Order: sequence, then C-alpha cells, then structure tokens
Amino acid sequence: MALTDLEIVKEIAASAGMPADLFILIVLLFLPLFLAPIYLRLGNSTLRAYFDVVVGSAFLLGLYGFQASIHFYALATLSYVLILVLGPNSPVPITVIAFVYLSARHIIRYLYPGESYDVDITGPMMMLVLNVVSMAYEYKDKVAQGKTPSLLLTAGYVCHHSTLICGPPLMFDEYILYTAVNQKDIPNPTLPALTKLAAGLFWFALHIKFVLLSDDTASKLADPVFAFSMPFYARLLYAYVHVAKLRMKFYAAWLTTEASLTLSGWGYDNEKKEWNKMTNVRPITVEFGENTRSLINNWNIRVSEWLRRYVMEKFSDKEFGTIAAFIVSGFWHGFSITQITFFFFAGLHLLVISRNARKAFRPIALEFAGGALKPVYDVVGAAVNAFIFGFIGFAWANETVEGMLACWANLYYIGFVLDIICYVASVIVLSRQRKSSSSTEKTPSKRTSGGSKKKD
Repeated sequence: MALTDLEIVKEIAASAGMPADLFILIVLLFLPLFLAPIYLRLGNSTLRAYFDVVVGSAFLLGLYGFQASIHFYALATLSYVLILVLGPNSPVPITVIAFVYLSARHIIRYLYPGESYDVDITGPMMMLVLNVVSMAYEYKDKVAQGKTPSLLLTAGYVCHHSTLICGPPLMFDEYILYTAVNQKDIPNPTLPALTKLAAGLFWFALHIKFVLLSDDTASKLADPVFAFSMPFYARLLYAYVHVAKLRMKFYAAWLTTEASLTLSGWGYDNEKKEWNKMTNVRPITVEFGENTRSLINNWNIRVSEWLRRYVMEKFSDKEFGTIAAFIVSGFWHGFSITQITFFFFAGLHLLVISRNARKAFRPIALEFAGGALKPVYDVVGAAVNAFIFGFIGFAWANETVEGMLACWANLYYIGFVLDIICYVASVIVLSRQRKSSSSTEKTPSKRTSGGSKKKD
C-alpha cells in the first residue's frame, strides 16, 4: 500500500488543495535536503550505498506502492543479471530491453491515463533506463580494467534517493566517485546549496502562482473566440509566455534536486572551484539565450550528457549521431502524438534550419563594420528562436492533436512560416557564398610586372 492510500495523507493533501500523490511527490522532492547532511557524514561508499537502497526504496514504495514498483525492480534486476551473464557484450541488449520495457509503460500510460495528478511509475522508470544503460557501458570499461563494482554499489546507484523520483540522471562512474567523497576534501557546500534551493523555490512559487492556481492555460488559444479577441502580436506573446510557464516546474524540481546533491557533497569542480557538476538547467540562459545552441546546452544538461556519452559518441558520423540522439530522446519521452510532433519539428528546427541560418548569417554579422551587426544578430536570433519554440511548444502543451492544430491555426502557423523563410534565405546566402568562393579560387593570379627572368 502506498502512502497516498492513507486517509490521513489524503486529508492533509486535501487541506492543501492538492491530490495525495502530488503532495507526497513534493514531500519526497524536499526531504533529501534534510537527509543530505546525514548522507555526507556517513563517510564511505558502502554506508552511502546502503542508505540509498533503504531510503530510495522507501521513497519508491511510499509513492507508488509495491505493485507498481515491481516494474522498477524487475528491470533493474534483469539488467544486472545480463551484465553478469553477457559481460562486455551487455550494453546493446540492455539498451534494447530497457527501452522496449519503458516504451510498453509509455503506451500503457497513454492508453490508460491516470485520474489523479498523473503521478505513476513511468517517471522513475525513465531515470532507471538511463541508469542501467550507463551501468552497462561503465561496467564494460571497469571489467576491461580488471575492476568489477559490487552489487551493493549498483543497487545504491539505481535507487539513489535524491534523483530517483524527478531526476536528473547520474552516470555510474559519477556515483562511484561521489559516494567515496571525503567531507574534508571539499569546501563547505551549505551556501551554494542554499543558493540553488532559493532559485528552486523561486520557480516553484511562480509555478504555483501562474500554473497551479491559474485557469489561464495555453490550450485556451485553441478557442478562436478567445484567440481572435487579441491582436496577432498579443497572441504571439501569449504563446511564448504560456509555453514558458510549462518549464517552471522543471526549473523548480531540478534546482531543488541540485541543492540536495550539493548539500550531499556531490558535484564540486576542482578545476573551476564551483559546485556545477550536477547542474541540470540554467533557466535564464534557456529563456533568453541568443540561439538554439544556448537552449540545447543549458536545458536538461544531464540527459544531454547521457545522450552524448552513450548515443552520439557511438557513431563516427557526428551528423548521424545527433539524429540518433533525437530519436532516442523521443522514444525515452514517450509515444503521445503531440510529443512525437514536438520532437520532430524541434529536431528539424535545431538540426537543419537553425544550423543553416547560423552558417549563413553569423559570419555576415561578425564581418560587417567590425562586428557592428553582432548585437542585432543576437537580439533577432533570440526573438525568432523564442517565438518558434513558443509555437512548436504547443505540441507539448496540448494533449490532443485537435487542440495543437487549432492553436497553430490561430497563430497562422507563424512558426513554420518563420522556419521556411529562414531556411530559404540561408540556402540562398550559402549558395552565393559558395559561388563566390569557387569563382575566387578559379581566377588566376595576375603576374606582377617585372616577373622572374629566364636564367642564363
């Protein structure tokens, strides 16, 4: 029986104006902050791994119950058995099995959505899939070095209490490294952790104010009466703001988790002297970055690192590796038609249109009048990217295809129009640049007067 089934929990949650599962989820998000000082003082990897197994399992069973949690333990156990049986050959089979298992959970969730806050075991399963794949590849490297991590460390890794529910993912080699950290070897993490927590609480407050306590949702733009009561520029701003609101809960959860990890002694960068190794998001850069690269490099950083390590670097062709990373990311997030649509158009914008536009226009901005156009390029680029992602983001914001298409129609498909204009303009500019470069190379150099004389 999960904690959400207890009457006292339901009563407390109801008095707070939220479902029981959401209430427990929030409690488990903040509880690691209070457990972190204990975790740091345990002093060695064995005790910390035991702590993760016990506390992580308590979190899992408390929120989801045994019947749902059995899926988590089944995949974790199967992955470990495959590592023992297949050894260095285990990464590919484990990757396939883990993603097939997760895909089945996604399909079940899509066909039979929950009636409550939609908290189910799929979230921890998503983290587990990344963990077991990392574990398989890192095991392969450790075995090659004659080192085999213990069963206790692997169990502690998949059950790590701070990241089990909401992420972000940890790499297996990082877990081995940070569980062995000596408190005396790192600076006091209290102030950096409190700074990250303050940022998380800020975004959490905004999420409560503008999302949970508001009936003004992005899907309202699907209503033509509501949409056309505003001028077009107001609809664009409405789209951008309401898609941006969807990111607030991720900012809140990830920054709070980062604070817990920092307080546990995780993530100190000895070279930069900063607590940045566990950073998963930089909200200001995401919201106001000058280009799509800023968005990619600062949103869900830990998942991007996982994709880089275990997907992109497995391909010699960088372009193909990037495409593979988008496909894997799409499978990992689920099979909702609107989510698939989002990943398709986001990938098209990032991999083709944005990249072409950068190649075509950035050199012009840098070379014209000593870089005088660079600020204009940055501002225009940031605005165009913001509105395009605000437009594409309606695929994520709407649960139905009808709602998504209606929102896009009421915005006159502006995101697609901007992308087409950017693509055509960049192709024209790049074509002219290639022709100019080609003609320059073919033009013979003129012989200077008084050239070399014939030798006697």
